Amino acid sequence: MPHRSLGVDYGLVRTGIAVTSGGYSPRPISILSSSSSPSSPSSSPDHRRANATVELSKSIVNLMISEMATEIVLGLPLHRDGTDSEQSELTRDFGRVLAMEVRRRRGRECRVVLYDERYTSREARSRMIAEAMARNDRIPTVHELRGCIDAYAACLILEQYYRDDGWANAEVLSLMDDSIEAISCDIEYAKYAEGAERERSRMMHERYKRVNARREMIDRDRASEGGMAMGDCRGGTRRRKKKKKKK
Repeated sequence: MPHRSLGVDYGLVRTGIAVTSGGYSPRPISILSSSSSPSSPSSSPDHRRANATVELSKSIVNLMISEMATEIVLGLPLHRDGTDSEQSELTRDFGRVLAMEVRRRRGRECRVVLYDERYTSREARSRMIAEAMARNDRIPTVHELRGCIDAYAACLILEQYYRDDGWANAEVLSLMDDSIEAISCDIEYAKYAEGAERERSRMMHERYKRVNARREMIDRDRASEGGMAMGDCRGGTRRRKKKKKKK
């Protein structure tokens, strides 16, 4: 089975998500809200931002599980000269939270990597406009582009990552195995995996019961049809004998 990767274009307002199998034809799958919920105005802005970060990481891992991906490629916005920017530091902070959530629910086998995403948003905007012009469609407005450009940019992150052999030089976000965070994540993953295995066994048992019940129903129907056919044969024989006696 080809290696599946999830591309993430992280932003403070919206986060675009894309997926690819072995680098072929990356496709956008979702745009998630990165901002904090206004439902708890009494909490501090830092607390709301931290909660939003955790919720976003959970949503991304949910997509990772549903898409059966084993890797997340998180775009890292750098300056033109390749140095860190303010946004790249925020992305690194988010990446660490995301890496913990991945290890907590997917174990050590799955990973999160940071990959240079310079100019992907600009290129995504140019490509979307060019594609609209090639189809003779109306050129999308800035507002329309804003609604889908993040997921398109996530596709470009994956495209460039595989094109440039990014897995060979990408920055892997990993936890120290003997750290408190790593140990805590491993314990939670063991519990999560145990619960997932119990649920899998339960579903297999239910499926086995349904298959057996259907098989028994088919056997009863066949037996009933066989009995009716035998009864018809005997009835026909009796009727023929009665006709002979009348003669």
